[in-house]
Amino acid sequence: TIHLLRQVEAISKSSGLTFDRIHLISGKDYPLQTNPKLDKLFEEPEVMAYMTISKNSQDRNWRWRFEIYHLADVFNLRGRYSILPKTIAKLQLILWKRGVRIRKPLEKEIFVGSNWFTIDASLMNWLLDEIEQHPELLKRFKWTRCCDEVFFHYIILNGPYKEKVKNDNYRFVKWKDGDCCTLSETDYEDAVNSGAAFCRKVTMKDSSSLLEKIDERIYIQISHK
Repeated sequence: TIHLLRQVEAISKSSGLTFDRIHLISGKDYPLQTNPKLDKLFEEPEVMAYMTISKNSQDRNWRWRFEIYHLADVFNLRGRYSILPKTIAKLQLILWKRGVRIRKPLEKEIFVGSNWFTIDASLMNWLLDEIEQHPELLKRFKWTRCCDEVFFHYIILNGPYKEKVKNDNYRFVKWKDGDCCTLSETDYEDAVNSGAAFCRKVTMKDSSSLLEKIDERIYIQISHK
């Protein structure tokens, strides 16, 4: 994500193009709106970041992600060699749950939420400067797990633009048993009526009919203009 943001910054400087908002999406996201409607969702002048913030940010259950050492940087935790890193993590968790401090705690307030966000270009520049000026941030978040849902929240919501963050990223997501579901045609009404800018997760295998219906809806909206 940091690399992608730096690419946006570099393109802006080299080409002279101005980017008002930067959307972080994945290959499994899909737009639900026409371009004008999508732009309008993010036109609130007092808002510099659209990102979800969990009500359970202070819940201890989140902290295992960064309060013990994880080996996800060198091992594929879903692969055949996952037994060793998982065993090491479990041993640490046993100690951690008994109150043994494994790692140095983060110094500021913890915030957690979806890593899919939309930010203002000026906030992006500030964010990249903060990361550049404080290399200890990246160092501290090394050997953690799934902390893209913590890292950017931690920096932005402890910074000077905290009051300019809206707790809504305008992404439609369907959850089941704590997992993000792959959407299908049966989710069409919920997705288009959500008011979201993007929906996720979608795949060509399971979501092709859904994507066709979304495309048709957008085409009709454009045609009727």
